[in-house]
Amino acid sequence: MPPKSAIWELFWTDGSQYGQDRSHRNAWCRCCLDLVVVRIQSEETLSMANGGPAVPQRTGEQWYQTAITHSLRPAPISGKPDKMRRHAARCTAIAAIPDRTRQRDAVFSAMDQSKRTPSEQPPASTSTASPAYQYPPPPPLPNFSIPPPFPSSMSPPSNSLLFSPYPASPSPSMYSNSSLEPPSPYPDSPHLKRRRTSTSSFSQGPPVWAAEQQEEFGQDLCRLFVACGWSWNAVENPQFKIFFQKYLPTAILPSRRILSGRILDQESNKVIQRTRLQIEGKLATYSEDGWSNIAKTHMNTSLLSVDCEPHLLRTHNMTGRPKTGDELFDIVKSDLVYAKETYGVETIAVVTDDGPDGKKMRRLVSEEMPELATFECWAHQISLVTGNFLGIKLPWMESVKLALEVIKWFNHHGVALDLLRGQQQLMSAKTLALILPIVTRWVSQYCSVRRIKKLETPIRTCSFAIAANLLQAPTCRLDTVATCLGNLFRLFDSAPEPLVKKTVQSSLERRWGKTDQELMIL
Repeated sequence: MPPKSAIWELFWTDGSQYGQDRSHRNAWCRCCLDLVVVRIQSEETLSMANGGPAVPQRTGEQWYQTAITHSLRPAPISGKPDKMRRHAARCTAIAAIPDRTRQRDAVFSAMDQSKRTPSEQPPASTSTASPAYQYPPPPPLPNFSIPPPFPSSMSPPSNSLLFSPYPASPSPSMYSNSSLEPPSPYPDSPHLKRRRTSTSSFSQGPPVWAAEQQEEFGQDLCRLFVACGWSWNAVENPQFKIFFQKYLPTAILPSRRILSGRILDQESNKVIQRTRLQIEGKLATYSEDGWSNIAKTHMNTSLLSVDCEPHLLRTHNMTGRPKTGDELFDIVKSDLVYAKETYGVETIAVVTDDGPDGKKMRRLVSEEMPELATFECWAHQISLVTGNFLGIKLPWMESVKLALEVIKWFNHHGVALDLLRGQQQLMSAKTLALILPIVTRWVSQYCSVRRIKKLETPIRTCSFAIAANLLQAPTCRLDTVATCLGNLFRLFDSAPEPLVKKTVQSSLERRWGKTDQELMIL
């Protein structure tokens, strides 16, 4: 029987058969298994630190047996020397360890030498070997014992360090001084000398992140999820884990609960602290509005406007809560207390839409907190004025309806839309999309008609679009509102159609009459 190949110094086998191949066994790269064992030890150490059950001591053989059953286990390869050599040549885990890289090069050199001089190779079993050579006894397998999470004389680590189970430096009891490699079947000879190793490959694996670096990784990952709008469940996706295991094997991915819980809370607290430093002691305007998220859950979000800059305050889940002025008033009171205690601002005004709940809430605020000014949202008000304008029954206003019908027809007929795009490219080398406006977003009505006409718009919505953009900007002030209303009144005072003039000016007068005119003029 031929001697065992020297490549086995880099691989380990449990003796199981490789698939249907009865001649070869399953083989695992030792360095790849080392990474899995480090991960297992870290997970078990973290579990013990959090009060989990103690884990039994394991020998090196048992560690490898556990590693090949782990979810992050590397796939076995056939125990053929050429296949194992191909893996070792491109293994990133081996390349990350200088001693392992030198050992791999020595093994490759020995394999090449044995192929060139087979007659000089000693037989597999002989009793006539050189008297000067004696086979070294097999070194014991490493004892990868898990140390306790902290000595009994020490207090448990703080919660901020529990995120990273990796120790900052290898624990003496976790790593053994014995070599991971089995003894070479070749005696020391001029053609091959087995390298001596004094430390296990575990202690020379890819550099382990310190607790601070692991914590920073979790924070950056949280910011990445928020910035990209990813679901927190993505961190549990197997392909997501495979990606990080491949390119960042020494980083531990936090679970979904940790990422969206403790880490997200920490990042939120940092934002609150930075915002407080920026706006503490200043005057603020409070505003709120309702909306529905992608799950169709009704939410209510409030913000503070300080020095013409908006700052998100709180978001309330309104599921199961009545949409009434009393309920909204309770929310506003709690938000104002929260703003005072958390950010140290002095609220001077409250702004909301002019719905039934908003009207009653503003009335209750005026009664119980007379020192606060209350206003309706003028971005909403100018949209209502635009709606009154578009509702005028005049023949030329039918062009808007016809334009919308043309847009709908093209968008619902793919062949015609392709022909239109091709014609645009022939004429101007530029393709413009047809925009179907949103009913409650009156600016989109203007953009839709302007796009389809590409001429002087036949409807007079340009002034409304400018007013809407001014009144919904974060830099909008009371004098901006008064100026916009006066300018709109002036523009439509010279409108050629009497009905248009009457409709728009009546709408403006009606909304001006409901607001707090004294504060506007002041």
